[in-house]
Amino acid sequence: MLRTKRRMEFFAFYDDQGIARHLERMAGKGWLIERINNYFWTYRKIEPQRLRFAVTYFPEASDFNPGPTENQQTFQEYCESAGWRFAVQWCQMQIFYSENPAAVPLETDEFSRLQNIHRCMRKNFLPGNIVILIMLGILLGLQLLSVPRDLLSLLAENARLITVTMLLLAILSEAGMLLGYYFWRGRSLRSVANGGSCVQGGRIQRWLGRPVWLLVLLLAVLYLCSVGSYWPVVLLCAAALSGISALTLAARAIMRKKGFAKETNIAATAVLILFLSIGFGVGLPGLSDWMRDSGLFEKQPAYIYTTQTGSGSWDWEVYADPIPLKVEDLRPTDYPHYSYELTERSSPFVSVLKASQTGFPDGLEGDERLLYTVVRLKQEVWFRPVLESMLKAEERFRYDGEQDSFLLVDAPQWGADEVYQRHIDGEPQPEYYVCYVPDCILQLDLSWEPTAQEIAVIREKLGI
Repeated sequence: MLRTKRRMEFFAFYDDQGIARHLERMAGKGWLIERINNYFWTYRKIEPQRLRFAVTYFPEASDFNPGPTENQQTFQEYCESAGWRFAVQWCQMQIFYSENPAAVPLETDEFSRLQNIHRCMRKNFLPGNIVILIMLGILLGLQLLSVPRDLLSLLAENARLITVTMLLLAILSEAGMLLGYYFWRGRSLRSVANGGSCVQGGRIQRWLGRPVWLLVLLLAVLYLCSVGSYWPVVLLCAAALSGISALTLAARAIMRKKGFAKETNIAATAVLILFLSIGFGVGLPGLSDWMRDSGLFEKQPAYIYTTQTGSGSWDWEVYADPIPLKVEDLRPTDYPHYSYELTERSSPFVSVLKASQTGFPDGLEGDERLLYTVVRLKQEVWFRPVLESMLKAEERFRYDGEQDSFLLVDAPQWGADEVYQRHIDGEPQPEYYVCYVPDCILQLDLSWEPTAQEIAVIREKLGI
């Protein structure tokens, strides 16, 4: 028969009343709390019985202490004499239980209780969560830093969209916990000042904790599916971070058991985290490079083409992807070593088809190039921001002092709403942004100026 049970619980650290009622219900079902950490609570099988629980806070307590401090032992002895048995400790939280439903309450001064909770929150909960909130904000900022010049990548890459969503969810969760605590404290201060007791707190965290966790789990699975061949690295990162956390907790527990002083335990844990993080940071790129060199991440070329130059030879990777529009569709060519590459991405906001056909500098007629990107917006609202972002990304700083920009031109042969053409020092170049409002943008880069007949073929082959 199952003797222990582990469950994820979602209680705010200051929710003493909610925790006490939960533990009483679990005891009524035959499960007594045995261990608590930030992730899982462990229960021991007992005979179902009615127990009364009391949750108190002791600022001197710490998970790094080798055992109870002298004052903590005195407090526990006082509780024992009052009919309360010590159950478990979670940081500064001390949990007791009693078989006597009429046992004397451990705390009767509501103001002292409120101040005591706040001291423990400032020591354990608030600083760590504020640091986490700042770090999450920095990570989100880094994800959004390139948006003005690369909005399309954000909208088209499911992995980035999921990452941003998870960061926003984490920020809202952290901010909600912090604001929830200060809101609870403000209400409790007013209640106590009017002669009442502390109000119940942590309801939102209890109600939303499990749905939010399930949503994060779903997003993690979707992220793993969206990274394609890079999933081994994602799993390695997750395993490494989990391993660092598990080793840190295990080392802390061993040092407590061996009787290491609190300061020594904290210093040793910090050093262990530092070295494990350095090892992770150094080892992961090397492993990723090995995986990339082995061809795990990238598609393999059809063959390697070698060209000869005066200084030696060059190896070129030649691909044979089925691109929808080729140079051969527009003009005759007998060059045998064109490389055809195709990339397609799709998200709930946009689909992107990017293709290229390039030759190699070996003295043959292989200098024609054909590069194009077809962007199809699934919501009209994104059309103008995506176009402006793409044009902004084309702004170039030229060292020769020439003016280089895309200008709106009159080009009825494209049958488009707007056509932008690159101009260098006033001279038009065969590079275009062809806009079919409100849902299609064609980015085209040719090595020659297309004729009206070639433009008709381009539109037909690309379906625009």
